[in-house]
Amino acid sequence: MQPIKRLLTVIGLGLTLAGCSDDVPQQEQTQTADTHRTVQHAMGETRAPKTPKRIVVLSTEATETLLALGIAPVGAVRSSTADPADTWFAHIREAMADVAVVGEEKQVNLEVVASLKPDLILGLKSRQEQIYPQLSAIAPTVFADQFHGALRENLMLMSDAVNRKPEGEQLLATLDQHIASLSTCLDEAGWLDQQVAVIRFQVTGARFYYNDSFAASLIKALGFDRPALHDTSGFAEPLTRERIPEADADVQFYFTFASADPVKGEQNARSWLDNPLWQSLQASQKGQIFQVNNDIWNKSYGILSAHKVLDDIEGLLLKADPSGAQG
Repeated sequence: MQPIKRLLTVIGLGLTLAGCSDDVPQQEQTQTADTHRTVQHAMGETRAPKTPKRIVVLSTEATETLLALGIAPVGAVRSSTADPADTWFAHIREAMADVAVVGEEKQVNLEVVASLKPDLILGLKSRQEQIYPQLSAIAPTVFADQFHGALRENLMLMSDAVNRKPEGEQLLATLDQHIASLSTCLDEAGWLDQQVAVIRFQVTGARFYYNDSFAASLIKALGFDRPALHDTSGFAEPLTRERIPEADADVQFYFTFASADPVKGEQNARSWLDNPLWQSLQASQKGQIFQVNNDIWNKSYGILSAHKVLDDIEGLLLKADPSGAQG
């Protein structure tokens, strides 16, 4: 079985292509109309090929969308992994083995992109707006606006860009089925009346996440209660040690973000968790603090990762007692 097919089991060339001028012969206009379609996106509209063959992806979220659709890009930005030595997240590594690296989301290598001779480029306005003209000169380019709280919108935009809108709708339907099924099981087990927080520790600090962040949005969709201070739109709130009580919840999922110095990052996380104020929080008292993978819960924010977050929650909570007697 091919790597992309295995991933699917987890969830069940220049500016002239943008339009036709009056000087283009009628036959060429007709051929362009037959082979291209207009896609509306964050930068306006783009004439994209109906059947793109060589796609370059400039966001990790869009990379997961393509893989979920069964499409291998010819080039992609590297994953923002916890280990800088890794090129791709572990859960997509096999499928991306033959994909060229075109830099990072915030530092795209335009020369490498051009050398791949793409017929479509997918990216993010919030990351690459400054180089949109250069990218568009290489190939038709479609941008999502940003990634916070936009999993569904971005998946549908990228599915539309590659002319796979029905398949994109099915991906979301499958995600909704996963959420609904797990929510029912969590409710029956008595978990949904528990307040759930998502926490990040890094080398020098900590933060808790609002509902527009990737993992917290899935927790909200499952129907969990959320701490009052966390249950709002927006991305995240930094913590100081004096404000540790603001992280209070019945359940805490946490990850450590410290790719430059993983050891120091873990030491910092432990210093927070061992703090007497943190030890007094409900999650500590109940033994319901769970460490999860930073790459999955915090950095990849795509459809494949969404299913993995749900799988983690199922594995961690449905094997535990919501009264606090954790196994």
